[in-house]
Amino acid sequence: MSIANAGQSMTYELWDITSRNMIDWFEQRNEALEAVQAYLDADEAELVALIVRDEAGSIVSSPTGPALIERAARLSAAS
Repeated sequence: MSIANAGQSMTYELWDITSRNMIDWFEQRNEALEAVQAYLDADEAELVALIVRDEAGSIVSSPTGPALIERAARLSAAS
């Protein structure tokens, strides 16, 4: 399932991998991307995970590290 599915209500959770604590929660993809980009700019993609949930609360994706970098680049290009 694509993270950018139109018509679906997605939520985005940014998690600290080391502490296993949620950093923040977003309803808007662009807000989540801005938060993720701050970690990418600091070369800290390995420290966070972006948990994407569909409207039922099921995890759609949870990229971290190189997968998070790739996902952020694709989402930024699609915005």
